[in-house]
Amino acid sequence: MNLVCKVTSSPTSSLSVESLIRRFLHETFDSRHLYIISPWITLFEFERPFIHLPFVETRRVDEVFRALDFAGVDVRVLMRCVDDSIDLGLLRLLGLYKLSQEMLGMSQQHVTSETLKYIVNRVGELLKTLRIVITLRDILGENLRFDTPASGWHQRLHTKLYLNDKSAILGSANFTRSGILTDGNWECLLHFTRDAKLYQDALKVAHRHFDASKGFDECERATLSLVNRLKLLDKPATSLEELENYLTELYQEISAIA
Repeated sequence: MNLVCKVTSSPTSSLSVESLIRRFLHETFDSRHLYIISPWITLFEFERPFIHLPFVETRRVDEVFRALDFAGVDVRVLMRCVDDSIDLGLLRLLGLYKLSQEMLGMSQQHVTSETLKYIVNRVGELLKTLRIVITLRDILGENLRFDTPASGWHQRLHTKLYLNDKSAILGSANFTRSGILTDGNWECLLHFTRDAKLYQDALKVAHRHFDASKGFDECERATLSLVNRLKLLDKPATSLEELENYLTELYQEISAIA
């Protein structure tokens, strides 16, 4: 077993969290499957190119996923659904902004610049989440899973577990830039091989998590139900792509006056 931690901007061992994840992904090319279970996932870029020839040479995590899939690895990703990224306060502010546009045509006079900047920042973060989920759906299909409320869980996903045929990693780090790269959060990860008893326990956890999870369609329905109930859009959105397009236009409109 190997414990790898980072504190402030320096790793506490000779192996950094990013180096550990890179090694794990390299060995995954010789595995049949990969489990990535993390509440938050971003399509970040590594600090230096990830090279595993002949399949990939890139800094981008999404291209690594594509290369693993092309190499025949069964890549399974479980994360929180988009609905958990939606701030109800933000939706109410957007509703007020929309109302001021329709009723008064004077949004700048009735919505403060500080509020507009807050809306822009929060909408921008929501757009990133939508684009990540849509991109992962396009790469992974049914192997992208979510902890939607429809799954019957009483709490949201909090596990951070990465597992392939050869080893597993668990700890505090989300599969995000701030979780993995050296200049991000303070994190600790425990790495152990399949020879350890803990590996079989971790594999059972991965299977159980996926058995309890839901697919993209359920996550999409949960997200659209939340947004459409507040009647934020001119007409109900029927897909996450429609929601993304609407929010992109809104983001550009509000950015111009913020």
